[in-house]
Amino acid sequence: MEPAPSYRFLILAILLITTFSWGLVLFGVPVTLSLLMSELHITNAEAGALFGSLYLSLVLGGVTTGFLTKRMGLKKFLLAGMLLGGVSGVLRGLSYGYLDLLIYSLLFSFSTAIITSGSASVIRVWFRSRQYGMA
Repeated sequence: MEPAPSYRFLILAILLITTFSWGLVLFGVPVTLSLLMSELHITNAEAGALFGSLYLSLVLGGVTTGFLTKRMGLKKFLLAGMLLGGVSGVLRGLSYGYLDLLIYSLLFSFSTAIITSGSASVIRVWFRSRQYGMA
């Protein structure tokens, strides 16, 4: 059995920071929802659709991202997910209408599905089975 790379904890730390920052963006929506409703002049139904869109794409994208991770490779797909999430997160902050915010939220939650499915693969690839619990 070959020794594990010494920088595997750096990879795990990057993944942890990414997952934490994605969680801040996802869970920041309920806190700012009343402000968004008044600023964008959206109804309760539109606010519910906006809030639900974050999790809809996350759930539906789980199967797709698992398949695409195998096709594209773990490194490329995680990098694409991080870039997509970073860009769509910034665009969510710069959006000026309901439809823009909804589209960017769907893109962001799809990137979250990429990171979520990729994190389990990262742990499986970079750590031995005895170290899964530690990672």
